[in-house]
Amino acid sequence: MSSQSEGGSPGTEEPSGLTYDTWAAGFDLQGGPLDDDDGDQLLNFFEFLHGSSPIDSSDAPGPVASVQSIEVDGSTNDYLTLTFNETSGIRGSLTVEVSTDLKNWSSDPSLTEVVSRIDNGNETSTITVRIASPIGTDQNKTYLRLRGR
Repeated sequence: MSSQSEGGSPGTEEPSGLTYDTWAAGFDLQGGPLDDDDGDQLLNFFEFLHGSSPIDSSDAPGPVASVQSIEVDGSTNDYLTLTFNETSGIRGSLTVEVSTDLKNWSSDPSLTEVVSRIDNGNETSTITVRIASPIGTDQNKTYLRLRGR
């Protein structure tokens, strides 16, 4: 038995899904993953992860941070949230990371919670994630970001 992937492990399950290179070839992109072919301030690789068009600048669903009042365990409080689109069926992922100093980032799942996941019917979902603790006056500043892989 052999691996289909360079550097892969024979006998282990191969990753499935659309690769960035196959997706980019479908759009005949001139730039690479770190370029922005349509000039919408969203890198081609993030267009791939968000399920948007890298050749249409009006299709740029970047993440949106906001404060939302959310009821948790019978109590309504304000939470920092991040809403973003994510594509399914690809070899790539988006991870929410949390920081209190913009230097050290953590993707520890205990720091965030998914508020909603809406299937958009086009192989993308709109996901809203909140920080685990409500915003409070005695709380350190908290920052959220998306990491694409």
